[in-house]
Amino acid sequence: MKPHSSCAMFYLKRYQAGQHLTRAEAIIAKCYDCTGYSVENIVTCIVTMCPLHAWRLVEFKKKGP
Repeated sequence: MKPHSSCAMFYLKRYQAGQHLTRAEAIIAKCYDCTGYSVENIVTCIVTMCPLHAWRLVEFKKKGP
């Protein structure tokens, strides 16, 4: 499941204001900032050297028919 861009922007603004974020919110905010404010680019990120790459948000697909 990927975040909606307004959620990602909300987390980034909270971080910039010095407010506390959960670990997941902080990762969303950082990835959103790094990808040029694009949620779609978080899913397709190819920067494997990033320490957050393994924890970035990816789209989960349904299993089964």
